[in-house]
Amino acid sequence: MWRLRFLFLLSLALSQVAIAQETIPESLSKKGLDPSRIIEMPVQGMVAYEAQNGSLVFMSKNGRYVFQGKVTDVWAANELISGEQVYESTSTLPFETMGVNFDDYDALTLGTGSRTVHVITDPLCPACAKLSEAMVELKGEYTFKILVLPALGGKSADLAARVACEKDRERALQALLEKRTEELPSPQNCNFDALQSASLVSDLIGIDAVPYVVAPNGKISRGMPKKINEWLSENSDAKAVAGQPMSVTSLIDNSSPEQASGTGTTINQKLLNALK
Repeated sequence: MWRLRFLFLLSLALSQVAIAQETIPESLSKKGLDPSRIIEMPVQGMVAYEAQNGSLVFMSKNGRYVFQGKVTDVWAANELISGEQVYESTSTLPFETMGVNFDDYDALTLGTGSRTVHVITDPLCPACAKLSEAMVELKGEYTFKILVLPALGGKSADLAARVACEKDRERALQALLEKRTEELPSPQNCNFDALQSASLVSDLIGIDAVPYVVAPNGKISRGMPKKINEWLSENSDAKAVAGQPMSVTSLIDNSSPEQASGTGTTINQKLLNALK
């Protein structure tokens, strides 16, 4: 009986996100099942529920399904057994151990710093334009690897294609930084393989906002950090990852653009629709 009441509590906690202590039955409190925090997973409809007693439960958002057994972040080769490990997994991307190299997708490069920052941007995104200005100011401290993708769809797909097909990468970079991508020539006889692969990677990772910034230590910022200089400084120490992670590139090699589609319109779908 208490199990049903526990699931009801989970559903209530998830719907309210922050649940007041007094709403939890005393019997459950004694069992140590007061919610400590709820972490939304980068998997549609799934969250991690950490109780006050330290126990960890993975479940559907509505509290109906609870998943038992071992949960492993295969990209980082880490078993997730604590709330802190879950949070670390959902807020970082270990690009190096994932086998993701932005240069493989003809990324634009800005800066000469020893620490690398990965950026996914859209030519028509206002916040992305502000980020471009900040990157120019920080190019002496960091090296920015920039993928230009049509996250906003529509005209963005055409502009992203122009950037991708510009053989002079420095010219393409300056056009992006100066918001002049529409002045780049229209694609003609262009090989879009790198752009499509980059779009597929973004879908596999689950890019849901631009700009999307990954600091040198793998920390993610969905949107431009408010104080990007401080944020990058705080997240500049690279973290070692143990074990043998699964390469994202192997997933790409075994999938097609059509297989990358999920709910909604992904970046890859927007690109493919525009290139048809």
